[in-house]
Amino acid sequence: MLQWTIGDVKVTRVVEVEFTSTVEGFLLGVKADEMARYQSWMKPFLDAEGDIVISVQTFALEVDGQRVIVDTCIGNGKNFGNLMPAMNDLQTAFLDDLTAAGFPPESVGTVICTHLHMDHVGWNTVLRDGKWAPTFPNARYVMTEVDLGYWSKERTQVVGSSFDDAVQPLIDAKLVDAVASDHQVSESLSLFPTPGHSPGHVSVRIRSKDQQAFITGDMVHSPVQLARPEWSSRADTDPELAQSSRRKFLSVVGGADALVLGTHFPAPTAGRLVKEGDGWRFSV
Repeated sequence: MLQWTIGDVKVTRVVEVEFTSTVEGFLLGVKADEMARYQSWMKPFLDAEGDIVISVQTFALEVDGQRVIVDTCIGNGKNFGNLMPAMNDLQTAFLDDLTAAGFPPESVGTVICTHLHMDHVGWNTVLRDGKWAPTFPNARYVMTEVDLGYWSKERTQVVGSSFDDAVQPLIDAKLVDAVASDHQVSESLSLFPTPGHSPGHVSVRIRSKDQQAFITGDMVHSPVQLARPEWSSRADTDPELAQSSRRKFLSVVGGADALVLGTHFPAPTAGRLVKEGDGWRFSV
């Protein structure tokens, strides 16, 4: 398990599964040969065929005296039909791995959902006695008002069955905090608005002892999008708004010596933005 320290905040990466995708299959309007100029530093994030490696993982934080989980991956026993068949009916050791990292479910005080897509909310719930129940019984589940409002009405195939089995049970249990997109979670932890991938998408900002880090969520899926912010994922709800959010992020983080933790980046997962020509390179 990879770990990082930002001031007094400790971050642990816990992986559920990894997938690969062709460049053309994942990035809107981008050809595989366009990746060639970034091969020197993108190599750790590609497989031997040059396909993009996508890690589905959570970041577990020890911050301000509490345990916080950022995004809860896919979950066991979920079914999304033909949308993402590779994610159907998983049976992984994710909760055991989370416990081994020092985060047994009952110890978690806050779960932050950067957005409500199926691969970010799955472990919000587990199946108990035939019903989906909160995985983290002592936690408040933080979601943006915008995303919650949008997906509660727009229960489309984009989200699969996630809302009904991974969000609605939490609403019914009165465990959800619907918050603004710039919400301050704790002294060292806040939300950073990055809409576009979903209407209320947020990244997460960590600030402690003059150090800072950002957990990207799905503002980016691959580090190459930090060099090419105009390259949008095919899963972005609003590609133009997503591009704008990436540019805003780069204006804040570029050259700021901030650690960037990519929610879908495989190991080494974290790096800093280094100026290269007119743009940025992700340096690990």
